[in-house]
Amino acid sequence: MQFARLVAKDIDKTLRDIKAEKTRVRRAGEIASRVEGFRLMKLLKEEIRAGRPGGMRLSPLTQIARRTRRKLNRKPLERLAVPVRYRASRGGDKYTVQVGYLTEDIGNAAVKSRNRISKSWARIVKFQQEGGSIPVTPDLRRALIDIGARLKKRRVREANVFFLKKSTRRLQVKPRPIIAPFWRAYRREAERNIERNFERKMRGERI
Repeated sequence: MQFARLVAKDIDKTLRDIKAEKTRVRRAGEIASRVEGFRLMKLLKEEIRAGRPGGMRLSPLTQIARRTRRKLNRKPLERLAVPVRYRASRGGDKYTVQVGYLTEDIGNAAVKSRNRISKSWARIVKFQQEGGSIPVTPDLRRALIDIGARLKKRRVREANVFFLKKSTRRLQVKPRPIIAPFWRAYRREAERNIERNFERKMRGERI
């Protein structure tokens, strides 16, 4: 009976060790993913501010877009760096890290509200990435005429853009993709970084 009890004790210890190792592996994987997700979030913000998400230069702003904002020489969509978010969540056995514009329908239901962007930001992001058109209201038409009148004194060629034809009812906005080119550019690198982060964490290194 002494021998049987000794074997049983050894089996229990082995099972505990296996469970502890599984937990260590899982945590290392999660930390490796979170670290890379945070890096990608910062990189995406930087590249949006530079007007080159994923190394692809965004279409330049039109004269109307440039002149209807206070900052004349700003980069296209640079303010869209503001709502870029990062989120890590677990749903059952699945661990997910998300980077970008986190809307209400992204991710596990239990963590939908975490780092979620507002509906207003979501509309802006969708419109700017997909493109579309905006209506030329009487107020907008008058505002453009005022800008054109001020420019006409010194920059006639630029000023002409602001005097719209009476038949113009909408202004077209070109699509400016952000997430798709960024992910194409960095997906493989992100996968390699997660693997390296995992290996370092399993060696006991701080990442």
